[in-house]
Amino acid sequence: MTHKGQKYLTLALCFGVIVVAGTYLARQYTEPLSAMLYTQVGLKSDLKNIQKHYGVSVKTKLTLANYPSNWTDNNKLNDDQTKVVLTEDINDFSRFVRISKPELEKYPSSLIRNNIKKIYCLDDFYLYGSPAGGTYSVEKHSIYLLNKASSTVLSTKLTITQIFHHELSSILKKNYAFDDTVWRQTHGEGFLYEIDKDFTFHWMRLNGYIDDIPDEVLFKRGLLSTYSESGVEDDFNTYAETIFTQPEKIKRLIKQYPLIKRKYEVFKDFYLGIDAGFAPVFAAVDG
Repeated sequence: MTHKGQKYLTLALCFGVIVVAGTYLARQYTEPLSAMLYTQVGLKSDLKNIQKHYGVSVKTKLTLANYPSNWTDNNKLNDDQTKVVLTEDINDFSRFVRISKPELEKYPSSLIRNNIKKIYCLDDFYLYGSPAGGTYSVEKHSIYLLNKASSTVLSTKLTITQIFHHELSSILKKNYAFDDTVWRQTHGEGFLYEIDKDFTFHWMRLNGYIDDIPDEVLFKRGLLSTYSESGVEDDFNTYAETIFTQPEKIKRLIKQYPLIKRKYEVFKDFYLGIDAGFAPVFAAVDG
């Protein structure tokens, strides 16, 4: 091979190494770079658009005035029963907004405007002495969502989205007078939740004194999780979070369990009765 040929071969090999290395680095850092660019460029724009289109402020600032009256009966911001740690890291908050915005877009804008005004992003949250993933306040037109599963580990995307729909479903259930009796009647005569048998069930479950009930047992009872045994509202919430975030899962369960199908139809009729704009949500399940 001539000297000139060796030179071209060396350049070709170097170029190949650069391409391979570049491809590897791109795969490794695309998401971090995308997240960084979103924090620097997209976050402010999205917050502004959410406020403009839905009338909702996504916030990390939370003062005693923003506490629902049932959280605490004293003037301490945090006590043994109510602990609220705000999200301070801009990257964590950015991730939260980026995850939450597409979920908000599943709702008709007028419906959101009429029901919530603020969504709070939290790093830690204890309510009534127990850890909580989120809660809501009809009084304050607000939803409070945990951004971290612990002091250091971020909640998964699925967890954040599920809790968002979970809490919002409670607000809609209350504001549009959902009939609990109709929900119970889907089970037939004599049905009781575990909390109907033992009023301490919810507290015991939250504090780890009750093992999760096997899925097969729950599904035959028309329930989607052990949490559902805590009553109509919690049961209703689990349908909301599953329908909005896991349509394929609920579709599969509907085909297999008649009780789940009946309750899904009640849920769908209620939401479509509130606003026909929910049609695409249910088309994802029915289609």
